[in-house]
Amino acid sequence: MDSDDTPEPQEWSMPEDWDGDEPDHLAEERRASFHAIGDADGSEWWVEHERQEAAKEAAATQPPAPDPEEQPEYRTPEEELEAALLTGSAILDIPPPEPLIEGWLNLDSVAVMYGRPKGGKSFVAIDMAMCVAAGRRWHNRHVSQGPVLYVIAEGVRGIGPRVRAWSKVNKHPVPENLVWLPRAVSMLNPQWSGALASVAAELQPRMVIIDTLNRSMAGGDENSSKDMGIVIAAADLIKRSTGACVFIVHHSGKDSTQGARGHSSLLGAVDTEIEVKNAGDGIITLTNTAQKDAADALPLRFALEDAAQTGSVAITDYRGQVSGDALGLSKGCAEALEILREIQIPGGIPTGVWEAECLEVGISHTSFYRYRSRLVETEQVINKGTEKQPRYLVPPPLEDGSMSEVA
Repeated sequence: MDSDDTPEPQEWSMPEDWDGDEPDHLAEERRASFHAIGDADGSEWWVEHERQEAAKEAAATQPPAPDPEEQPEYRTPEEELEAALLTGSAILDIPPPEPLIEGWLNLDSVAVMYGRPKGGKSFVAIDMAMCVAAGRRWHNRHVSQGPVLYVIAEGVRGIGPRVRAWSKVNKHPVPENLVWLPRAVSMLNPQWSGALASVAAELQPRMVIIDTLNRSMAGGDENSSKDMGIVIAAADLIKRSTGACVFIVHHSGKDSTQGARGHSSLLGAVDTEIEVKNAGDGIITLTNTAQKDAADALPLRFALEDAAQTGSVAITDYRGQVSGDALGLSKGCAEALEILREIQIPGGIPTGVWEAECLEVGISHTSFYRYRSRLVETEQVINKGTEKQPRYLVPPPLEDGSMSEVA
């Protein structure tokens, strides 16, 4: 036979059902095949075989390739802006703010509550969180019930007794849809604030409480516009991810009359600002100092009630009279209010009688009418007469400290 007619040696292939045992003639065939291709003991073939098997196994476990038709369409920044444009009356289709706590907080918003250290801020935040999660009216105001995420950035060990006290005073168990995160999350670190936004998005809460801002921006400068801008951007990210009210607990400065501590960009960015004051008499006053999309809510006053065997207290409705000072009125306006309170009778006091009493203490005619308008406007004084013959009185307080209508 000519050398050109000699068949090429064929590489031996393993039968699919081979179990390692083989007849002698197959073993001889395999050895001859290995020898013909220069692999005397078959080791090289075996390595290649193992590689191919591993490749088959890996391919079988790979997820299917994404369907190009299901991939989100990429849009340039210009295309994003063009898609967001509204024309004419289309702006009217944007829904108005949806209340979270009637008159105080809205969903899809950022709010800040500030006050002096140990002024009662966390007691108020816990009270709000419990009521929203449980669907209970918050001091006679409707709430939008839903899950609440409470980030305890400081004072973790003190939260348990306060929650236990609230539960005992209000005779209500701790809601299971109130989720606690007992650690600080840096609002200055995009990776961590982004992670918080992702976790919150999974929970879909109605309210996210960050207590406090100072511990959530450790290492940052509250007075820096750059650092405060990063914090604001992080809060906005959480808001967009959840549609919740992002409620930030913050401190006031050494001069509490100057508002919340830190850069003023915070006030410019939030939708709601609330001040907490505790004069040291066990009475906490809550004042809505700024409201972006509605009129400021009237001030509320709370008492601190001791909850036996809990080691803490909880806020309850203050049942005393609301003073003009607590309402944020000027000195003269508060004095006019107190005068009416002292002289009023069930049917109300005529304008002339009230004004005469005010003139006696040095309140001018012009100032009296300005004070009267302010008091009527804020519903601290009501007219029980007619427009032509008004008769004024101070309504009694409701249990939440606000004023009630008088029949």
